[in-house]
Amino acid sequence: MAELVFLKKHTQNLAANSKKSYLSAHKKLLKLLDCENLEKQTNEELINVIQNTKQSTHSKNVLINILLLIKREVYGQSIAEFEKQREINNKTILEENKTKSKDSKLYLPKYQELVDHLDVVYDASDWRAFIVNYILLNYHTRDMDISLNIITNKKDINNDINYIMLTKKKASYVRNQYKTVKTHGPKTSVITDVRFIEACHKFLKENSKGNLFPSDSTNYWISKCTCGGLPESAIYKICVNNFKTDLSKLKYMCESRGSSLNTLCDFYDIDMDLTEA
Repeated sequence: MAELVFLKKHTQNLAANSKKSYLSAHKKLLKLLDCENLEKQTNEELINVIQNTKQSTHSKNVLINILLLIKREVYGQSIAEFEKQREINNKTILEENKTKSKDSKLYLPKYQELVDHLDVVYDASDWRAFIVNYILLNYHTRDMDISLNIITNKKDINNDINYIMLTKKKASYVRNQYKTVKTHGPKTSVITDVRFIEACHKFLKENSKGNLFPSDSTNYWISKCTCGGLPESAIYKICVNNFKTDLSKLKYMCESRGSSLNTLCDFYDIDMDLTEA
């Protein structure tokens, strides 16, 4: 089947869970529509079926994203209706997060939803959102760490700001400005992930100045990029909760963030005693 062949190729560089998510969503679509492929149904029919299912709005967007990919890449068909519905659903997700709040705390989605969102923005060619979400999920940074420039020439290096030095095969993410820099010093992370490097190059094509955010309103731009408009602090909490029984992962998260296990123990619900770790 052309659709399955495409999805397997499209996800070949993704983590196992992400691959499973794509293939599972495709299988679910075929079952919902009782068909062997998604070529002949109109976009309106497909959207109606998905929107009328009893599942979360986030899950609906995952299915819509698969449809968008297949219709565009496999069959060369129009995707405008899917893009419009996805934007409508994104607004609904934001409202759901607000209405599900409890005791003034944000309703937090599952960690897998954040991983799915990373795939969604990549497939939507939203390069700024991909870069932001990738850094938050892999380096567990605070807001100010993501206020950065993307450069390709060493002459443009400025050690007073955060930047990504980009080449064809790697991206060196340098943090000169973050909350605890006076304690831990500047941090450099070398990223070789194919999708991240592609996203940086394509972002530069669309934004020649290389500023990841068009203004100093870092919180605003991050919330524009994240799943349901979540702030950085909420995403970090989701990551901590997801890995709270994995000591090595928690140590990495603290080191990358420029924090400590003691701080983690004081402010988050951890399933182990970290004070002597």
